[in-house]
Amino acid sequence: MARFLIVAPSGPSTAGQGRYEYRCWPGADTSVLGAVQDGWPLETCEIRTDVHLVGAAGAGSNVKLRGGTRLEVKVMEGRCGPLEYWRMPLSVPFPLDRQALRVLRARLGGLGPIDDDARTSPAALISAIAGAGRPVRAVSLRKARLLFRRGSCRVEITSARIDGHRRLTVGLEDPDPRSAMTAAHDLGLGRYPNRDYASVLGMGALPQPTPTDRPLHSRGAFS
Repeated sequence: MARFLIVAPSGPSTAGQGRYEYRCWPGADTSVLGAVQDGWPLETCEIRTDVHLVGAAGAGSNVKLRGGTRLEVKVMEGRCGPLEYWRMPLSVPFPLDRQALRVLRARLGGLGPIDDDARTSPAALISAIAGAGRPVRAVSLRKARLLFRRGSCRVEITSARIDGHRRLTVGLEDPDPRSAMTAAHDLGLGRYPNRDYASVLGMGALPQPTPTDRPLHSRGAFS
């Protein structure tokens, strides 16, 4: 039997607490969307534009300016079956302190020293680290999100738009791996690969729908 790493957060909830996540890109397949909308209570909705900073570190690091104003860094620290375990060690407003810049350099990769002026605003940071001849790409991604919740598990349906192209994505997150696996199985997310924003944007384009042949199994991951 295959062995899976289960990383169980402990202690009270904090900004850095990890979550188990699954994100798929179902394209025109409306069955996943219908399963969420028919069976899950709507919690809230929002429209925002995030600026993702895509660097040499590639998969396993998700760095973005949330709403174009707040620096957030997420790190994938393990897997539990098909789920990815992500933690957010940094979520801070501007101006940034020097420790935030150190975390940023470590997670993006390929960056040399960053001028202190980059700490003052999102525009100054992007100007300092992204663009022609620099190792970081700044990718503006407009997201219209419907957020649903059942217990500790949250599911989002997002219309993501980049460079005039739109794709639907469904994301699930939960601090409890068993609850996350059950929800992912019930919603049929396992028909599609688990592809987080960082890996997708690292490929340079939003993915076309690519269903897998292997179903998502919840029982074996925890037996």
